[in-house]
Amino acid sequence: GDPTYLVVESDKTLAVCVHFGCVVPWNDAENKFLCPCHGSQYNNQGKVVRGPAPLWLALVHADVDDGRVIFVPWVETDFRTGENPRWK
Repeated sequence: GDPTYLVVESDKTLAVCVHFGCVVPWNDAENKFLCPCHGSQYNNQGKVVRGPAPLWLALVHADVDDGRVIFVPWVETDFRTGENPRWK
């Protein structure tokens, strides 16, 4: 499958960077995630810095179990926006 970029914070939160099925790669030169499908741009926390994307990148919890990364749905308030998760 396509690679997924993970931004892992010290408290084990992470942003999964996929926008409408498009892989959103990190661009070192611009210090942003750049969507090749729609031109949206996101900072290192997943905040939209240029649309057309209307929402921040989604969050999930991640942990490592026996060498595998395990994802758990994010159901808490989004610490970046103060809003409930969009899929709750």
